[in-house]
Amino acid sequence: MITVTVNGEKREAEGPTELIAFLETLGINVRHVAVAHNGTVLQRQRWPEVVLQDGDVLEVVRMVGGGAQARTRKEPLVMDALLLLLAFGAGIAAAIQILVNGALGEERGVPEALMVSVTVTYGSVVLFMLVRFAFMGELNLNTPGRPLFYLLPLAFVALLAFLGLMGGLQWYYFLGGLAGALIVSTLAFAGPRIGIATSSAALIAGQMAGAILWDHLGLLAQPKDPIDALKVIGALLIVGGVVLVRGV
Repeated sequence: MITVTVNGEKREAEGPTELIAFLETLGINVRHVAVAHNGTVLQRQRWPEVVLQDGDVLEVVRMVGGGAQARTRKEPLVMDALLLLLAFGAGIAAAIQILVNGALGEERGVPEALMVSVTVTYGSVVLFMLVRFAFMGELNLNTPGRPLFYLLPLAFVALLAFLGLMGGLQWYYFLGGLAGALIVSTLAFAGPRIGIATSSAALIAGQMAGAILWDHLGLLAQPKDPIDALKVIGALLIVGGVVLVRGV
């Protein structure tokens, strides 16, 4: 018999046991947890290699909200403010996305605007993952082979699509797709930490602030709609909603 400590509680097994099998005997869905073994967080691809021994210590953290770790306390004030600012910035990016894609839709058509935006988003994400892989040597996806076997063909397809679609377009039309990548990555990072409601409220506040400014400037041949007191009051009410939703 061996004894394994799981989240502070002693558990027994008949002998050295594979990690995944041990977790399943405890009724734990291994797809929805993160695991630290003797103080070291285990990468998921290493789980099949781990055999538990007598005296081992496991910390098992359940996932919520599509894979985010459950959190029992708020972030420190500085980090909280930074995450709110990031979500607000993502909202400004959303307003830019509407502006740029709308202008491109007027010039080339809606399907073409969608194709350009999605292609730039796709290509920027693949580029980011290639850079990340170059520095960290890992890809957090369950691929049956080496990650580069997947990333390089994806990058090649993205490059072909980019070269085929972007000819004759002004550089600022790329901003719609870049904004899409920024929005998704920011909310994926901030959402689990400050909450979905708070992230959404901050995003909407930023989007409204950006939209009011872009309308006032009349960018990309859009009709001007000057800022007035009612718009300012409306934007401030949305910001106040962020404060109320966050509870600070």
